[in-house]
Amino acid sequence: MMHSETPAPNPAKNPAKTYDIIIVGGGIVGSVAACGLAQSGLQVALIETQAQSFASTRGQAYSINLLSAQVFQDLGLWDTIRPFIEAYHAVNLSDGDYGKVVHFSPRDLQSKTFNTDTIGYVAEHRVLLEALQNLLRNTPNLDWICPATVTETHWTVDRSTVAVDVQGQSQTLHARLIVGADGSNSPLRTAAHIRTIGWNYWQSCIVAFVQPEIPHHQVAHERFQPDGPFAILPLPNGLCRIVW
Repeated sequence: MMHSETPAPNPAKNPAKTYDIIIVGGGIVGSVAACGLAQSGLQVALIETQAQSFASTRGQAYSINLLSAQVFQDLGLWDTIRPFIEAYHAVNLSDGDYGKVVHFSPRDLQSKTFNTDTIGYVAEHRVLLEALQNLLRNTPNLDWICPATVTETHWTVDRSTVAVDVQGQSQTLHARLIVGADGSNSPLRTAAHIRTIGWNYWQSCIVAFVQPEIPHHQVAHERFQPDGPFAILPLPNGLCRIVW
């Protein structure tokens, strides 16, 4: 990706479009941000590199806390996703060097905001993203540009410009704000010279969906060991997600 701090010229065949906000990255985070901002009345463009059908095939699962669940309710998606996600009513935490288990339940929240017997929910990536993609298609004042690749960025004090390749055709987009939601190794962040501090764990993570012999009873388990954490997350239909 190229970057400069001077405005880019507009291609003659493709006049530039202007938005309030451009979001780069159409995963869970970028899609939630795009839908929420568009519903507030802003003009939003969402740019995603992967095709719509491919983006939803990732075999991941997420733990959704109560505040995140409220976000999906505010977007109007809760009734759509709720039948396909699993609530958990307790978490058992243990440490490899300590023989006892800490049992975390809803009464430990002590919150006036949430009057519930649930601590959180577990949802598959596919369930969340397919619901969000359907909302993206039907949200006014939101352009979902997909698949597309950001090739250049330019910005000044009061305006940012993005050059986008859409199936071989170049488009130019303007906005006052660009949001980078394009992953932990964000090319947009690199182009903006935003520094990060990190390190390599030199470890791999094994994840799997399993059907246990014993019912999970809507309880999540997490064990912290010297060589890394191990988690069991409950899913619908008696399935569990293993993270090791």
